[in-house]
Amino acid sequence: MADHIDLLSTIALLGDLKKAQRDANKAQLEENLLEKALFRKERSVYVGSGYAMRFSEANKGSFSNVVLSLSALQKYDVNPLVISIVRPERLDFVLANATFLRRISHSSHNLRMDNIRGSFLGHDIIGDYEGILNRPDHFDELMAIHAEFTWEENVERLVELPTPLSREEPDSNQPEVIFRSFWKRPSERPSHQRYRALSKSNASSTA
Repeated sequence: MADHIDLLSTIALLGDLKKAQRDANKAQLEENLLEKALFRKERSVYVGSGYAMRFSEANKGSFSNVVLSLSALQKYDVNPLVISIVRPERLDFVLANATFLRRISHSSHNLRMDNIRGSFLGHDIIGDYEGILNRPDHFDELMAIHAEFTWEENVERLVELPTPLSREEPDSNQPEVIFRSFWKRPSERPSHQRYRALSKSNASSTA
């Protein structure tokens, strides 16, 4: 790439482009970045210096598009994977690393540890991780949490979570859904203090 720019600077640049051209769509924003040689394109993912970005459009309040396959996510999961949600009048940015996925909703039948398949939808991305909003000003804090979990731990959680029968958007205020698989085997819970605190709270409430 001809230039290197950090993640937050890229987000600011995209925001400025959208402000200057309110009707700019996904394709126009992608083309602009490619012209500036800020990214290397790998299929639908744009790879920057130490981060990756996927663009998706949402014309309504909800965001239910298919975003990315779980197998494709694996390649980028060690660094921030940011979804740029292109709306009619603004851009939203969220992290979509494995730690911040509620479940794999699309084509996830037979998803197993040894059979990585399925894709996540926009509403499978956690918007509020235990009080930490999934937005650019919290990305550093969220990525520090993400770094405490291995890919295998996150996949195990996703494998054990039930696949929803409907396409309704999950309730972001139900974090117990995210952690249910770890309560089954206390000895295998991740060490992060948030998991321990949530597990303790759930045990007390059900005693």
